Parts: sequence; C-alpha cells; structure tokens
Amino acid sequence: MLFLITVSMYFISFLVLSFISFSRQSYIQTNIENMSMENIMAVASVFTLLIGLYLFLTLRNKVNLKQKSIIVLAAAIIFLLFITPPLLSVDIYAYVIYAKSMATSNINIYSNSLSDLASNPWIKEINVWWNTLPAAYGPLFYFIIMPIGLAGNILTASYLYKIVNIIFYIFTLFLLKKLINLLSLDSKIFYLFLLNPSLLIHVFLDGHNDILIIFLLLLSIYFLIKNKNEYAVISNSLSILIKYIPVIFLPVFVFKNGKNYVSNVLKTILITAVLITISLIPLFIKWENTKITDPLNGLMLFYINPQAGCLYRCSPFIALSNSLFLNNASFFRLITYTAAYLYFIYRFLYKVSEPVKFMFWSFVGFLFLYISWVTPWYALVPITLSFLLFKEQKYIYLNVLLTAYSLWHYFFI
Repeated sequence: MLFLITVSMYFISFLVLSFISFSRQSYIQTNIENMSMENIMAVASVFTLLIGLYLFLTLRNKVNLKQKSIIVLAAAIIFLLFITPPLLSVDIYAYVIYAKSMATSNINIYSNSLSDLASNPWIKEINVWWNTLPAAYGPLFYFIIMPIGLAGNILTASYLYKIVNIIFYIFTLFLLKKLINLLSLDSKIFYLFLLNPSLLIHVFLDGHNDILIIFLLLLSIYFLIKNKNEYAVISNSLSILIKYIPVIFLPVFVFKNGKNYVSNVLKTILITAVLITISLIPLFIKWENTKITDPLNGLMLFYINPQAGCLYRCSPFIALSNSLFLNNASFFRLITYTAAYLYFIYRFLYKVSEPVKFMFWSFVGFLFLYISWVTPWYALVPITLSFLLFKEQKYIYLNVLLTAYSLWHYFFI
C-alpha cells in the first residue's frame, strides 16, 4: 500500500510540472529566471517532494523495486515529459538552431554566435543572454543532431531532438543492465535509475544532451571491465567530442593493464588525437575559412573574469574563491583542483584499480572546485556513476545529495 502511494505521488508530481509548462504563454522564451513567483514556488515544492520520494525509495530496502509496474510508471513519466515543452531551460532550442544552420548553410557555428546566424529563420524565436556565444559542444554532437535542422519549425525540431535523447537513454538502460550483472550489483539499482528525478527532468523535460556522454562513458567502463582498453579509449574520446569535460578521464586508460604506463600513454593519446582529427575533417569540407581552433571556442565558456563573479550558478566554493582572491581566483582554483586531481589519480588508479571511483570524484571535483560554469544537469554524470558504486553506503547518500543539488540548484544559487 505504501509503495502504491509513493509511485502515485511520483507520477502526480511530474503531472504538475507538465501542467505548469503547458500553462505558460511562451514555450520558447520562458525559463526559471522569468517564471512567475507562484510557478517557481510550485516547481520548488514538487522538486522537494520528488527528492523526498526518491530518498524513500533509495533507502527503504523493504520496498520491492523488481515489479514490472516500475517500468510502466517510468515509461508513463517519460512519455509525459516528452510531450511537455521544456520548463526550466531553453538550451534545447539553441541545439536545434545550430542543427538548422549546419543542415541548411555553411556558416561556421564555432566562429559565429547564435545572434550572428541572421539567415537562420529560427533565431528570432529565442532571445537569451548566451546568444552572443559560439557553439559550446564538440563537433560529434552537432553532427548527430544535424538532420533535425531539416524540420519545418523549431518546436517540431525540439521534439525530434527529444527522440534522440530517448534513443540514447534506451541504449544506456541496456548497458546499465549489463554493468549491474558484471559488477554483481543489486538489481534494484536499475529501477532506481529509471526513477531518478534528476535524470527524468533534465533528459526528457528540458532535453539536455548529457545522456549522450553518459551512454558513452558507461560503454567505456563496460570495455574496461572486459579488458578491451582500446575500445574504452575510443568510447571516452567520442564522449569528449560531445562535451569536452571527459578529457579528465584519460588517466584511467594510462593506469590500466599493469604498469605499462608509457605504452598506455602513447595509445591513449594516439587514439584520442586520431578521433578528434577525424571529427574535424567534415568541418573543413563544409565551412569556408575554417580554423583548427574554431571548435575549441566553446572552451571559452569555462573562462570567467574573476571580477565578474560566477558566470552561471557556480558552486559556493567558487563563489567564495572569487570573493577572496579576485583576479587570482582562477589560478587558486586551478591549483586546488590539480592537487585534488593528482590525489584521485594516486588513490583510485595508482594505489588501487578503481576507475569508476576516479571518474566520479574527478568529475565532482571539477564541478565544485574549478569550473565557473556549473549548471544543474552537469550532476547527471556523477549521479549515474554513483549507481555503480552502491555497494558502499556512502555512494547511496551521495547519489541522493547530487540528485537534490541538481534540482534545488535552480533556486538557491
């Protein structure tokens, strides 16, 4: 009976979010920054309820999560969120505008900002502060979604993009199931993944692209377990070509397979460099006057003038470092994260072989100790990695804490 009440409240919570989104006047321009206070309070209340329900399902071992009803519930929620326009972010529309430009013109999206794409008929429909920035992601991401740009309008394109997320989510589910079996983990983890509110909201409601790198990183871990190091490097390199952050995982492949460090370094660098080079070739074919540095322009999003404070909802540590160290804040954070990063390498790769723990902590450290561009959905990667570490109780709590942070991040930072 308690379980039935819990899952019913779970579905009703997402139904409320859907109702709020559909009740808005504009599906494209409105996000959390300019929602009415009544809607903000309603969304905050729903998020709090979802976090509490997820905590209950995660920690209460007596709840039977092996029921087929969980899959039906998750499918119903995913369908509901799929048909619901994005509620808290308009990033999905930026994705499809870039896809439109790639599909219908030879304009270099890495040298031109959204506001420079004057020939793009969809650009007039979105007006956000980062319109002046170039494309933020790796070329592979834009190649994957480029066909979406052939859609008739921006809303149709956004729904087509959500289908891409659904496809990669299904791939991720199959892969997660395999990893749970390989690592002899509790089968309950699979159902908790299905019900994680942060994944459901950020992947299916607002349509963020993190599910693509989650799939590729899990694939990399799968190949590591199977002792197929080269395939693991390829998978990680492909995730770098979606978003740049997984470059911090390269030491995983250096410390794999005994102490053949030199050989592993050469293989890792060679495979990664070759894949990056191949991904750049279509850009030189399609765009005029393309420079090799153009795709790296997106990395500028990680830079922040210390005097300007946090670029976008950065962590409390970063906000504090900006206040205390001013112009030297970036250097201070770099030194702090480098020290932590080297410790993680020593602790989880050199001393013992625990690559998943290294990936988890190096990513968490990057988000909270270094980068000035922290958005709620960035937590999806460590949330997913923590599922593979549930044999240790602390990672269960960390999973819930990161889930809570990724949702409440909107309201208190």
